[in-house]
This record gives sequence, structure tokens and C-alpha cells, in this order.
Amino acid sequence: MKYTVYIDHGNGEILGEEVGKEDLKKIDVKSLRLSPVEFQNERFFKALGMVESNNDPVAIGDGGKARGIYQLWKIYVDDVNRIYGTSYIHDDAYNETKAREIVTAYLTYWRHDPEGKCDKVENYGHLAVLHNMGGPEYWKRAHYVSKFIHYSKTTENP
Repeated sequence: MKYTVYIDHGNGEILGEEVGKEDLKKIDVKSLRLSPVEFQNERFFKALGMVESNNDPVAIGDGGKARGIYQLWKIYVDDVNRIYGTSYIHDDAYNETKAREIVTAYLTYWRHDPEGKCDKVENYGHLAVLHNMGGPEYWKRAHYVSKFIHYSKTTENP
């Protein structure tokens, strides 16, 4: 299976590259992006933060299980560490930069449905719901999608 990954090479270019599963552990997750257009990356994360925590970087939810601006669970962080060989900890969810790296890495992997568990990811609304719940038929979370779309349209351009 090949994955399309978007990598920021630090020179103003974000390039799409095809890599195999074995190559994922060689990627510096700090350079991953969800889109080749930086504006789209920023808009996605602003909207996601609004939906998840009203952009509160120290938010705690779901009885203490969800942390930070993107409300990351430990299992989510552990999944990124398993896939990429990284060493993030659950408290990294409180650091917006690290939380964004974790979310980007998670969605880069799961958007391709490598383990046959999810439906096809076709747009940012689907990515937002995949972030929120993952698993099969994640797209059925219509309320979450509509909320995300609302915030993505009302979020000003960076």
C-alpha cells in the first residue's frame, strides 16, 4: 500500500510524495501537513480546535480522557507512536504544536484506510470526524461534520 504524504521541506514548498508503510517510520512527523496548501492546513486546525475545545489549549474533556485544544485521548497518541515510532506522551496534547503534529500524523495514516477499518475519506469534514471518532462509518457523525464545516467557513484566513 502506498500513502500520499504532504511534506513541508522548509523552503516554502509542501510536496506530495508516495511512500510505503515501511517508510512512515522514517518521516519526521514535524514536517507532515494535511494539504499541499498551508492556508488549508491552518483553516482545518482552527476549525477543529473550535469544535473540540473552543480553541482552549488546556481543555480537559470526556472525564479527563481528552486533553488539549484537539481533545486527544491517550490511545490516539499511542497509535501515532505505534505507527511512526515516535515517543509522544499524552500530556503533549497540551502543547498546540505537538498536538498538531500528532493529529496530522494520525490523519495522514488513517485517511488511507490501511487496516481496512474506515470508510473512504474524501474531504476535510471526513478528516475531522475521523479525528473525532475513527473507525468504520465515521462519516455518519453528521452533527459533528456540520459543526466543523460551520467553523471552517467562519474562520478567517490566517
